[in-house]
Amino acid sequence: MTKVEYVYRSLREEILVGTIPPGKRLLFADLAKRFGVSAIPVREAVRQLESDDLVEFKPHTRVEVKSLPFTEGLWAMEVRVELEPLAARLATPHMSSQRLGHLGQIVDDLALMVGSDDHVAFSSVYHSFSETLYAVTPNRTLVELIDQLRATSRRFTAVHSCTDLHRGSEEHLRAIHSALTNGDPELVATRVRVHRSWALDALRSWVGTNTF
Repeated sequence: MTKVEYVYRSLREEILVGTIPPGKRLLFADLAKRFGVSAIPVREAVRQLESDDLVEFKPHTRVEVKSLPFTEGLWAMEVRVELEPLAARLATPHMSSQRLGHLGQIVDDLALMVGSDDHVAFSSVYHSFSETLYAVTPNRTLVELIDQLRATSRRFTAVHSCTDLHRGSEEHLRAIHSALTNGDPELVATRVRVHRSWALDALRSWVGTNTF
């Protein structure tokens, strides 16, 4: 991994989980000192973050983490409802027994974490299910789009402190895993759509009860 990749991935993860909040100014000198690199790889990494629409350059070379309005979180979830069933259906014929076993373990891990207060850890395990599933989807353009949308969703739940929205999803993922094990692409797509629709409804309900 290059220095640029290291800085980029580290900062991106911190922005997605809310450790670096919206409006936070990124200072190249401070980041270079923190990561033990020169300002050059930091600048290149931040440019990549700008391409991801996570930061914005302001006058006088000021760089800040972008805000994330409620509407963007909702729009991302709405599009995911349409795209993810297709990605899951395409992935089904390419599932190995090893990958199926890994997905099953993820679901079991989530079930054990239901009562945990560690929302960050729960969210990380939850998102690893989709990452593992779509890793074998042949249409990589589709997967790239979904990855961007999932990043928006992940950041939204962290920034707006609605991480509990994933609670109760374990049985949905178990049903998806069962359909994958049976090798039924259409059933997999149906169950993914059910889950994503459930998640969207949960988000809409949460937004409806919060003032913004």
